[in-house]
Amino acid sequence: MNKQLFCSIAYNVHDSSVSFAVGDRVVLVLEAERIFRIKKKGFDNKKEMEYLVRYGLSYLKKSADDVAYWTMTTHQNPHLKNEDVFDLKTGLPREPYWKKVSILGKKRKVYIVNHHLAHAATYLMSDFKDAIIVTCDGGGDYNELYKKGECIGVYVGKGNNIKRADVEIDGMINGKFYGACSHFLYGEVFCEGKMMALAAYGTPRKKIIDKLESVSHELGTYFYQDSAEILEKLFPDIEVGNALVSNKNAVDFSASVQKLFSDQRVRDIGGVLKHIGGESNNLVMAGGASLNLDVNTEIFKKFSTVNHYIASCCDDT
Repeated sequence: MNKQLFCSIAYNVHDSSVSFAVGDRVVLVLEAERIFRIKKKGFDNKKEMEYLVRYGLSYLKKSADDVAYWTMTTHQNPHLKNEDVFDLKTGLPREPYWKKVSILGKKRKVYIVNHHLAHAATYLMSDFKDAIIVTCDGGGDYNELYKKGECIGVYVGKGNNIKRADVEIDGMINGKFYGACSHFLYGEVFCEGKMMALAAYGTPRKKIIDKLESVSHELGTYFYQDSAEILEKLFPDIEVGNALVSNKNAVDFSASVQKLFSDQRVRDIGGVLKHIGGESNNLVMAGGASLNLDVNTEIFKKFSTVNHYIASCCDDT
């Protein structure tokens, strides 16, 4: 039996973590927010990352030299430059590769994995021998050269191998759209769950949906502050920060966002299955958007003949 020790590090802009596995079994996951007692905590510096590594090694009664393999995700990783994350010729994220990184005072050989590929790897937690994998969240690695961030990925899993699929994703709706709307509504980040709950009290309005659809591309690509300015002009009657059940405009806005997002996600998943459905009859979804239970339900109902899997850690945790 494989008893080698693995350590995986995710910086991220939020929900940073350090995880350990022995062989193919995950034995410890340390989320920064749990250790530092700050909600959605991301590593501010290398020192905080190394603190969690030491914490985990101490708990496991191991040393850094006992780690057989190290891996890091690319997102917000201070050890990496733009050319370490993206292929400068194609603009696409680089395939995983090895890089020497200083950890706990020593240069160590580290496997560098793209943010969305790390999401896609939750496929390995399923019982599937193959799958079509769709990742969707509010962000990912930002290509400074192309001024474009990655919010969606489509992959095919075969055995232990995961490869990016040749699927057009530019027209797909993403989690950044949803995040931009919740940021506008509440005046702060990480409020997607609140807005999803508030949507249950509202009624989708065609007028609101049409306005949202007209700027969905911008909301899915712009920075949140720029998106907020767009939404403020479109919806001057919505009082930002007053997203209460008693606020009819706010709840109907939430319901309209949810309706548009749900319909578009069903459309997008359908397009992926039509394009590469012959690869597998199994569907794995990952990324923060896969925490949207209403959307998941609609996808499950629409594609009931497909086997579905969503890992409990489908988001950046």
